[in-house]
Amino acid sequence: MDYSDLDNRSFVGMHFLSYKDKEIDSQGQVMESLENGFYLLDYFEWAMGTHSCSHIKNLNEMKEFKFFTDKEHAQRTIDIYYDNKKHREKSFQQVVCK
Repeated sequence: MDYSDLDNRSFVGMHFLSYKDKEIDSQGQVMESLENGFYLLDYFEWAMGTHSCSHIKNLNEMKEFKFFTDKEHAQRTIDIYYDNKKHREKSFQQVVCK
């Protein structure tokens, strides 16, 4: 996805899903636009959807993220993703802050 036409503030408040090896890996929300193209991200636990930890990433590190305007849209995407993969079980691990 090409984000070049978006203002840095456009990402603030957006929810996201990150992917690893073509599988959904984590979920969260962009909380703040920092200097030099960096963003403060809050990650959420899978079971309860509550805050797990925070990370700072630049836009390049988020190029494989899928962004959503609200958490309900992100949740629908997760539901559809796993409805289509019922034959496979996936256990999510909580994001570990280091």
